[in-house]
Amino acid sequence: MSSAHPALEALPPLMRTWARAALDPAVVPVEHRADCRACPMVGDESDAFHAEVRCCTYEPVLANFQVGAFFRAVDPRLERGRQRLAARIRERAGVTPLGIDRPPTYPLWRAADEERFGKDAELACGYLDASDEHARCTVHVARNAVCATWFCKHTRGAHGGRFWLALRAFLAAMEESLAHHCLRELGVGDEALLALALEKDRPFQHPPPALYAALWGERRFEEQRFYAECHELVEGLDGASALAVGGATVDRHRRALLAAVRALEPGPLPDLVVLGPRTASERRGDRIALRTYRDSDPIVLTTDELETVATCEGGPGAAAADALGEARLRVLLDHEVLVSAS
Repeated sequence: MSSAHPALEALPPLMRTWARAALDPAVVPVEHRADCRACPMVGDESDAFHAEVRCCTYEPVLANFQVGAFFRAVDPRLERGRQRLAARIRERAGVTPLGIDRPPTYPLWRAADEERFGKDAELACGYLDASDEHARCTVHVARNAVCATWFCKHTRGAHGGRFWLALRAFLAAMEESLAHHCLRELGVGDEALLALALEKDRPFQHPPPALYAALWGERRFEEQRFYAECHELVEGLDGASALAVGGATVDRHRRALLAAVRALEPGPLPDLVVLGPRTASERRGDRIALRTYRDSDPIVLTTDELETVATCEGGPGAAAADALGEARLRVLLDHEVLVSAS
């Protein structure tokens, strides 16, 4: 399998290793419509993102080895991320041998409101540096699965969206299994494991001193070194060995990912097509924006094209291809403006 592919190369280094072991890199869609250097979600539309925070209205949880990437060696390119993570460690809240959770001040209840995503500046990620347009994310080199796989728009529409969701689930399972692998391999003791269970019962709170001391034991005040050891351990695993650590859970997600890959393959046109089940419309001048599988990825049609789409309802796929052109029909099928009747 080829290792060089632009979409795969955009993933953090460790994730590239895992993804190469799980699938052929050539199948990974290149999301050229979601360009953070010229954010397509910033504009005058009613659903436009906040110009400064954009999609960074999400605070990630970082696994121990992801944090450790910033404390392995002095690298000026990682300094801003290292400073922010060091500050989080000094604050202690959410800082455990498993990694660094969201801070207690992060308004998670507001983040759960999808209407606020991309628009509420108070949800800005603590690792975001909006002053640097070329390197906005200070932990980009070791960001988590959610950040690494989220795109506002997908070249293959809903099929592309499902692929990235499946890859996200696979990578998140890898993160969790490898974070626990670090605890075992680096000899985290039973008392610390008990403290971890107790800490999980106190989410988004500053830990009492005794609980924090139990979490870290003799490694207290050596958190950065521990995280660095975690990164060194995980970095030393080849792809197959890393997947093996995850056992049945990771294998389940790998198989689901491969099913999402197969769904990307162009198949025959549907025998019959009908209008998609979820369609909202918004007029944009002389065009109509249809929101189907995701609000951030509308497909824009002329009024004439929309009328042609309506005439395809309940008809043969071949007739729809004649009316719209096969290439355009496949785009509409990808975006679920039209779907198979079966």
